Amino acid sequence: MTRIQLPPPMTLRGLLDALADFTEDALKDIQLPVKQEGHDEERFTTRAVKCYKQRMPEPDDAEQRCPYILLQLLNGSDDRDNTTSIQENEAVIRMVISTYDRDREQGSLAVLTIVERLRFLLLKTGVLAERYELLTPLEFQIYPDDTGPYCLAEMNTVWRIPAVERNLPFLRG
Repeated sequence: MTRIQLPPPMTLRGLLDALADFTEDALKDIQLPVKQEGHDEERFTTRAVKCYKQRMPEPDDAEQRCPYILLQLLNGSDDRDNTTSIQENEAVIRMVISTYDRDREQGSLAVLTIVERLRFLLLKTGVLAERYELLTPLEFQIYPDDTGPYCLAEMNTVWRIPAVERNLPFLRG
């Protein structure tokens, strides 16, 4: 089987990579509970939040990967104002946040802590990798459903992305 040679990460993949790096760095000091095999109440393990891009590696083990954030590029648009040649290029990324805690209140507060920290740092920083600008509104939702011991939230972010430059030498005169 022949593999297709892909170019280096372009705008959209680069945005996902930059957001994953930013997110993991922003949350590296937060250690959250991990579900243990069996129901051994004496064993207690924690770990930092890990980011996944577009899909979970194995959909059946999402519970075992908590805590995590799934970054999903939902849609985007490229638009050029022909009268001013100004381009508006945007991408929308959803961040699905999942935590685990036997104590449902603590799990819910952990999700809230993650949302608040990311909200604050994203708005304060405003630009990732010197290329991607966060636009407002930044939207978030803490799921009110009782899904314990798992707690969920999501943030929807809109990013201004670099324009694609056309290579049209015959028009340059």
